[in-house]
Amino acid sequence: MKNNTSSLNKFVVSAYNKIKQSKIPEFSHKNSPKKFTQHQHCILLMLKKRFKATYRDIIDYLSEMSSIQAVVDLKAVPHYTTVQKFFMRIKESYIYSLIKIYCCRIIAVDSTGFASYSSRYLQIL
Repeated sequence: MKNNTSSLNKFVVSAYNKIKQSKIPEFSHKNSPKKFTQHQHCILLMLKKRFKATYRDIIDYLSEMSSIQAVVDLKAVPHYTTVQKFFMRIKESYIYSLIKIYCCRIIAVDSTGFASYSSRYLQIL
């Protein structure tokens, strides 16, 4: 279990740093309540996706994970409707940024036209 927690911490730390460097602003507008940042909400959405949980479940999990709260600098755990409402008002371009951060694997596309299941085709060249 400790190994899983440390991998989760690594995920949250790297994702939080990437979100801070992205084009997502810290607050949605200048008069927004400064209780939670958009970066913190983004991390909660990513955790929701990673655990395949509901909004209520992810808030319950978060209340038990003080290390995650410390990483994202949460002073209090938000109500589940706070995260839900954030998801409803977030811009579509920010969601694409989150997808890029969440799916940070490198994919190589082979456009040679050769089948990858047989090496005989490569011997013709």
